[in-house]
Amino acid sequence: MPNPTCFQTIQVNRLRIARLTPTGAPLTGAGNGYVTDSIEEIGISLDIEEGEEFVKKNGSGKICARKRDDDSIKGATLSLTLCQYDYQLLSLITAADRFTSGGNIVGFQIPKSTASSIFVSVEAWTTAWDGTGVAIPALTTPNAAYHHFVFPKVRFTIADHALNSDFTSLPFTGIAEENTNITANGPFDDWPVAVRNGNGVTSAYGVFLDPVLPAAACSFISVTSAAS
Repeated sequence: MPNPTCFQTIQVNRLRIARLTPTGAPLTGAGNGYVTDSIEEIGISLDIEEGEEFVKKNGSGKICARKRDDDSIKGATLSLTLCQYDYQLLSLITAADRFTSGGNIVGFQIPKSTASSIFVSVEAWTTAWDGTGVAIPALTTPNAAYHHFVFPKVRFTIADHALNSDFTSLPFTGIAEENTNITANGPFDDWPVAVRNGNGVTSAYGVFLDPVLPAAACSFISVTSAAS
């Protein structure tokens, strides 16, 4: 059996969202969370600032001294694509205005500015693959293992899309950044002990093995994080 760090990742299975306060702490309570399996893809592009380079040449043009600072990872840009026009999820991860009827969200309209954008935490699960089948390492036995990806603070906007004769995907672009105010146990109080002992995922992007795949539903759930 390969070491858990050698598992491949295949098939994104779940997406879980939790609203955050402006400071990045989980916004506890009913209606602030969501789990869906209507996710097509998450694209991840690290935002890297190259380190400054210093070069000194002598009178004949030859380099006599050179130093280059380390690159800095400022965050990440995400591209999220959903396969459903899920009004509830859309209204949760953006500042879109909701149209409601009988307590149900039946539509939305986009905001006029990104100034009121909502901060959310983003979690995604993919299947861990050991080369021949679904991985079941000692850490998760008897359950299968999933790669649990975390982006602890993201601000989304709706991206360009088209209405045509085919099914329409709903794309978003997001800016992910570090979040030192996320709780070590995660927004739903279910991150593994090893992650909690490491004070949680506070950088812009993290991942760990997880034996639990949350149930998807077309309804809001409560954010339950306890203070860490």
